This record gives sequence, structure tokens and C-alpha cells, in this order.
Amino acid sequence: MIYIGDVTIYEYVNIGTNSSKSAIIGDYAIINSRVCIVEPVNIGTDAVIVAGSVVTKDIELFVIVGGSPAKKIETK
Repeated sequence: MIYIGDVTIYEYVNIGTNSSKSAIIGDYAIINSRVCIVEPVNIGTDAVIVAGSVVTKDIELFVIVGGSPAKKIETK
């Protein structure tokens, strides 16, 4: 199960978990193209995930993350 707020999700985004826990995506988050979310994570409000990133851990509020695995690039 995935809980999604008011977010922007671009094409070819994969959101999948192998457990009964849920992925939670906060309001106003932006998930760019070809992002893969592979764990049950919390994506904070107004967070931005750069294209092609692999998300394996929780993402804080108001941050920009990118890479494989996704790491903090800067705070908004």
C-alpha cells in the first residue's frame, strides 16, 4: 500500500516494497523520471528526488536527493 499526498510524479517511476509496510509520500513532493523506490520509506513534504535515483531510506522534509542510493544534495 502507498499513501500519497498532493505530489508530482513523472513517467517511469517504480514504487515497490517487499514487506507489508507502506511507502508514505508527503505533500508537494516531486519525484522525477526513472526513480525507483525500493523500500517502505517516508518521503518528506516538499522533497525533490532527482531523475534516475534509487531511494532506499527515508527522505527528510524540504531536501533535494539524488543518486544510487539517493543521498542529500542540498536543503531547499
